[in-house]
Amino acid sequence: MISPDILEEIISSQRKNFISKKFLLRRDLFNEIKDTDNKALIITGLRRCGKCTLMMQLQRSNGYENVVYLNFEDIRLSGFNKYDFDTLFKVIISKKAKVCMFDEIHIMSSWDEFVKRLLVNDIKVLITDSTPIKKNSDRNVYELFPFSYHEYLKYIKQETSHSSLTRYMKIGGMPEYVRKEGYPIINSILNDVILRDIHNQYNIRDINTLRQLAVYIITHSGEKISANMLTGMFNIKSCATIVDFIKYLNNSYLVQYVNLYDKSFSVRKRNPIKLFPTDVGILNSITNATPQQKLECIISNALRRLQKEYYYYDKKKVGQTNFIIFDKKKPDMLIKICWDLPDHLIWPEANMLAAIADKEGTKSAYILTENKEQVIQIGNRTINIHPAYKCSLL
Repeated sequence: MISPDILEEIISSQRKNFISKKFLLRRDLFNEIKDTDNKALIITGLRRCGKCTLMMQLQRSNGYENVVYLNFEDIRLSGFNKYDFDTLFKVIISKKAKVCMFDEIHIMSSWDEFVKRLLVNDIKVLITDSTPIKKNSDRNVYELFPFSYHEYLKYIKQETSHSSLTRYMKIGGMPEYVRKEGYPIINSILNDVILRDIHNQYNIRDINTLRQLAVYIITHSGEKISANMLTGMFNIKSCATIVDFIKYLNNSYLVQYVNLYDKSFSVRKRNPIKLFPTDVGILNSITNATPQQKLECIISNALRRLQKEYYYYDKKKVGQTNFIIFDKKKPDMLIKICWDLPDHLIWPEANMLAAIADKEGTKSAYILTENKEQVIQIGNRTINIHPAYKCSLL
């Protein structure tokens, strides 16, 4: 059991660190958040992508007073158990708190019941977490990602251009890394995700093998990967273990997966997936990625951030494209990434996209390149070739 005095001391010391944070850039997600009195507001996302800063911005913008802030990963809370929530509740009431802001509360058992108790007592609850939390009647849940290209430009106060995009393709969007370029945080993020999120939540014994798998996946960003092909590698002999490990890496926001498009759900599930790190800066920290890999990673993350339904496309008799994007459950857009597009391949690539568009009925089709710009009409299909920095999705 943790005494009220210890909890008071922890809350007081953490508050000093919290209020010392810089305000920084207001994120695009800020304007989408709907704050309600009878629901907990939860922001999830990759470690150090700016969740606490966003929460602080919400607190200041809404003028919240009598705020209690508590990060549950504090080493002084290592003995905290579900019975200590009663003590914490009394401390919060004694402070006459109107708002509670919690970081990584999911690591404590029975946290959900505690949050409901606060809400019933008219105390607003804001939570940041590095693991996905499902929405329900007591929660408004939002996902935050590293800086998009658009946010990156706002932060460095530059316009869209080839040079700014190539710089973003190198640095990525982790706020601390953007702010202190060259500051060695990317590898520590990888270790924190594996040791503090995945190991603690899923009780993984072979951390070294999981780390090797994560590095392999990031190194092979955008390539087709299946559990069968990975079985036997890194001393992993079970397909089920591979599937679980990939799920854990995805749930920690370290990587995301993209399925093959097919109308049959079972076909989609039994075919290889593509995996991308959640930030291109993570990709660059692990491997000497090509511009093609980097841009594919950025586009995939942009689509996820925009909550699009999307897949990769590969049909032998039709062709291949990096992304097929849906709108209201219908195929809407095709994106082909050809960073280096020689002149003699422009028409073959355009013809292939037109064939896919005809088969799937998509409204628009784009080829993203380093610097080429052209509009090609093939039948009733328009193929737009753009420099990548002009892509509106970024």
